Amino acid sequence: MPRRIVISAVLAVVLLALQLLAGNGIGAALASAVIGFVVAFVVLLLSDRWFTRRGR
Repeated sequence: MPRRIVISAVLAVVLLALQLLAGNGIGAALASAVIGFVVAFVVLLLSDRWFTRRGR
């Protein structure tokens, strides 16, 4: 669980920085970072469950 949170947080910070460098406002950048965090967390969660269930 902590691994998923850390990876998701790092990806969210990178997305936030890229959005700010692109010249988007802080609100749009934060919204993108939050959405990116949630999507990354869900993908990692489903991936871990899929590979654990499949015995890989």
